[in-house]
Amino acid sequence: MKIGIDAQNLEGHRTGVGRYLHSILLQWDKLARTDIKFVLYFKNNVPEDLDLKRDFFEKRVIGGKSKIKSNAFYMHYQLPKAIKKDNIDVLFCPAYIAPLRYPNKFALTLHDIIYEARPNLYNWPSPADRILLKSASKKSAQRAKVILTVSDFTRNEVIKFYNVEPGKVLVTPEAADESFKPIEDKNLLSETKKKYQIENKFILYVGSIFNRRRLFECICAFKKIAHEISDHQFLIVGANHTQPWMDIDRMVEVTNEELGREAILRKEYVQGNDFNHPI
Repeated sequence: MKIGIDAQNLEGHRTGVGRYLHSILLQWDKLARTDIKFVLYFKNNVPEDLDLKRDFFEKRVIGGKSKIKSNAFYMHYQLPKAIKKDNIDVLFCPAYIAPLRYPNKFALTLHDIIYEARPNLYNWPSPADRILLKSASKKSAQRAKVILTVSDFTRNEVIKFYNVEPGKVLVTPEAADESFKPIEDKNLLSETKKKYQIENKFILYVGSIFNRRRLFECICAFKKIAHEISDHQFLIVGANHTQPWMDIDRMVEVTNEELGREAILRKEYVQGNDFNHPI
């Protein structure tokens, strides 16, 4: 059996879906099977840290030479074209949508459908996305052979809003990666603290910054108690995607000036290995 995988989320700074897919691949890398071949399709490049040891993984870049850099062009034209050429039996799409005209079997992961259930809370990149994402996700879900969700809540929403057969919607709970474990190396902990200007204890926010995640209110709440927990800092990690725009960086700067210390730390991104250290 040949299983194709949309692997574009492994490229660049790896966040939610990318970490999810990477963890799955590491587990599949342990399979004692000789009758399966995985073909990973990338848009621009194969990540250097993708350390898969089994020879049943094939990696292909299918969009790198194209002058058209659109994600939609990759998903709905380049990917199905490559899949057809490679005679893929099943396609795995880990990020909400599948190629619109792909006629064969595929599995789809829906991490949530906030864009369908509560569109007023979703950060729409453009008016076109508001139409295309909802439509493509719903059609993908209705055509999928199996839908993977990460919670009972999302499963129920998918069944309700997409009107799909309940039997094909499965819950596959997520868990912490095996690399998340206590670190006893004091030198390593000290180096990591120094890297992020962490002095002692800290509170962590990690994830893309959307209005619905109420980071503005979190900063205000931390400011109110900062003097009572003077041995704590607030580390905020994530790219700012607020709409309407909220100048989080300026808010952090002003708050620190008012508190008279570097109480709030701000980073756009944290390397994966650093996440695993309980600093």
